[in-house]
Amino acid sequence: MPSFDYILGAFILLMAAAYWTFLWFAPKLKWYDQPNERSSHTRVTLHGAGVVFLLAVIFAYAVGYLKGWSAIGIIFAGLVGLAADHALMPPLHRLVLYAIAWVLVFSGQAFFQLPLLWLLPAFLICLGWINFFNFMDGINGMMTLYTLVALASIWYQLTPPNTWQSFIELIILAVAGYGILNVRRKALAFAGDIGSVSIAFILAILMMVLIGETLQWGYLLFFSLYFADAGFTMVFRILNKENLFEPHRKHLYQFLANEMEIPHVKVALGYALLQAMINIGVILLQENAMLTTTAIIVLAGFIAVIYLVVRYRVVSQIPAQP
Repeated sequence: MPSFDYILGAFILLMAAAYWTFLWFAPKLKWYDQPNERSSHTRVTLHGAGVVFLLAVIFAYAVGYLKGWSAIGIIFAGLVGLAADHALMPPLHRLVLYAIAWVLVFSGQAFFQLPLLWLLPAFLICLGWINFFNFMDGINGMMTLYTLVALASIWYQLTPPNTWQSFIELIILAVAGYGILNVRRKALAFAGDIGSVSIAFILAILMMVLIGETLQWGYLLFFSLYFADAGFTMVFRILNKENLFEPHRKHLYQFLANEMEIPHVKVALGYALLQAMINIGVILLQENAMLTTTAIIVLAGFIAVIYLVVRYRVVSQIPAQP
C-alpha cells in the first residue's frame, strides 16, 4: 500500500477536481434546490454537492480504509438520497431502502454479532438518525461544522494505529471542501439528501466502531446537542398532532435562523462550538475514568434542561409559528 502522504495527496487532488466538476456540471443537469415555504433559504441554490462524499467513500475503499459491504451500504443509501432529491419518493419507501442499506453496513462491520438486546435498538437508532440529520443541510454551515466537530472528536478517541482514523481524515477533507461552498452567507451549494444521508451513515458507523472499541456508550453524547434538538422537536410535533412525515421548520436552529433572523453561519457556528465544548467535557471525563453511567445520565439531563429553557425563550418571542 502507498504511504499515507501519497494517498492524502491523491485524495486532495481528487476532491479538488470533483468539486470543480460539480460546479461545472450541476447547472447543466439543473441540480437546483427551489426554496418553498418550508425552506430556510430564499435563493435558488445548487444542490447535490454531496455526490463528492460518495467519491470519497469509493476512494477510501480502494485504498483499504473501508470494508466492501460498508462502502456499498453507504453508496446505496447515498443513491437513494439522490433519487429523493430529484423525484418524489414516499417516506416509507425511503425508510425501507435505508433499512436495506443498514443491513449491508451491519453485515460488513459484523454488527449482527451483537446481542439482540443491543442490535435492535442500534438498528432503530441508526434509521432515526438519518431523518434527524437530514434537516441540517438547510442551514448554511450547519452540517459542515457539526460534522467536523463530530469527526474530530471520534478521531481523537480512537486508539492508533487505526485505519478508521485515516478514513476520518479523508472524510474531514471532503467535508471541509464542501464547507468552502456552503459555509458562507449565501451558499453556493447544498449537499442534498445524497450528501446528508451519506454523512449520517458515516457518522453512525464511526460511532458504533468507537463504542465497540471502547465499550463506552457515553460517546453518544458527541451527538447530544442535535439529539436533543431533533428528539424534542419530534415530541412537540407529536403533542401537536402533526404529521411526522411532512416537512417542517420546527427545530430550534430553524427558529433561530428563520424567525429570529440570526445569520445562518452564526447559528451553525454556535451549535458546533457548544457541541465541541460538550465533547471536550466527555473526553476529559473519560480520560479521568469519570464517565460513569450516572455521569452520562446527569450530563444528558443537564443538556436537555438547558435546551428546553433556551427553546422556550426563543419560541415565546415568536408571534406565530409557521
